Amino acid sequence: MSFRHLGLSETLLSTLSSLSYHKPTPIQRLVIPQVLMGRDVIACAQTGTGKTASFTLPIIDILHEQSAKVRMPKALILTPTRELAQQIASDVDKQAHKHAVSYAQLTGGTLMAAQEKQLKKPNHLLIATPGRLMDMAERGHVLMIGITICVIDEADMMMDMGFLKDIEKILQMLPKQRQTLLFSATMPQDIRRLATSFLHEPKELSAAPPSSATANVEHVLSLVQPRDKLSTLLTTIQQENIHSAIIFCNRKKDIDALVSQLQKQNTGATAIHGDIDQNKRYDILARFRQGQIKILVASNVMARGIDVQNLSHVINYDVPFAAEDYIHRSGRTGRAGERGRSITLATPQENTLLTAIEKLLVINTLEFQLLSSPLSLSRAQFQRYADETAEGQPARPASRAPAPAQRKQTAQLTREGGAGKGSARRRGKGKYDGRQQREGRTSQQGQPVSQRGAQQARGKSDSTDATATASTGHLPSFLTRKIPVIPS
Repeated sequence: MSFRHLGLSETLLSTLSSLSYHKPTPIQRLVIPQVLMGRDVIACAQTGTGKTASFTLPIIDILHEQSAKVRMPKALILTPTRELAQQIASDVDKQAHKHAVSYAQLTGGTLMAAQEKQLKKPNHLLIATPGRLMDMAERGHVLMIGITICVIDEADMMMDMGFLKDIEKILQMLPKQRQTLLFSATMPQDIRRLATSFLHEPKELSAAPPSSATANVEHVLSLVQPRDKLSTLLTTIQQENIHSAIIFCNRKKDIDALVSQLQKQNTGATAIHGDIDQNKRYDILARFRQGQIKILVASNVMARGIDVQNLSHVINYDVPFAAEDYIHRSGRTGRAGERGRSITLATPQENTLLTAIEKLLVINTLEFQLLSSPLSLSRAQFQRYADETAEGQPARPASRAPAPAQRKQTAQLTREGGAGKGSARRRGKGKYDGRQQREGRTSQQGQPVSQRGAQQARGKSDSTDATATASTGHLPSFLTRKIPVIPS
């Protein structure tokens, strides 16, 4: 089947031919006819399946027919991140260059004055992140009463980022008579409830099962100890034939530290995450697409915000917390029919997370291939260490009372006397007793635990009492005795 069978205009078909779009992807074959018919749609599709074009192409055709009478925006595309908004805008630029379709891009991290200037011009389409769109609407800079088509892209990601309430408020601002298209890689219950509330008899479409991995990606696993993780990563970078790669970490704070280590080895790695200035991020992405940067070290949010052609490798330096995130990460490579490799470095402490991913791969009739390296563990070794880690986790103490072994050691130090033992008492017992007194701890008999009380119970001499209490900061007994008053 070709694009000509989907009902698109001759002008758009000519544009697609010039862009070398010859055959529609499965999700495009399913979605485009439904959008042109005016149906509400719930589409489940992974990254790299041509999902964006499945809604931009029919919207461009619909808006082109209304171009002569545009007074306010007619279509809205909601997306979770600035990078995704920029990617969609770039696709619209290429696809609509023969059409009289204009758009405004509303995203955070950009001066509002420039976007306000955009909104003063006639725009067919708004491409926006929820937060900035809400700001503009509350300030009265954008009217959405003319919106006839609304697209919610990456709905599950917006839910993860806490945008669900904002989306509900935005949908309530729109006319009730509209067409709504919802796209999501997964279908959690919250997304189902959103669709039930705001979509009218939607057509449910799926090009692949939810959370399915692409068969174009080779899934590779390296089992290592935590201390060997960085060395294994460096060895992998040297041995793999990497054209371009994205290395994913679970936490933003770990990205800069990892990049610093990689740069010492001249790997050409660069960090990209939400704390970096937006203009700088755009520059980094542009240089990465042009091949000037070979390796990006990114956070999880960037897993769906980076669209790079011919990305050869994805490397999971940390096993993702959710199995679905692994699908999104590995979906960055192996796109548009190309082959790719997704390499995961897993430690025994991450065994539970790894097991969830392996179950998801089995559902998709895929499995990890073990990567052999000098520092790699065998499956048996890895499982043994994982079991020991799970069994060896210390239980949370029920109270703050000293452990029996610690009480025994403290009593032993208390019984030791002599000048040569003073330093041992100062190092071991004095600090412990002082902490007990500050926290109001008591002994088993209910009396305060103190060195002086213990010594008095044993009948120590005043000199010993003075020596010991000097190390703990208490007054010796001879200074506290009452001096008899001699009558004059």
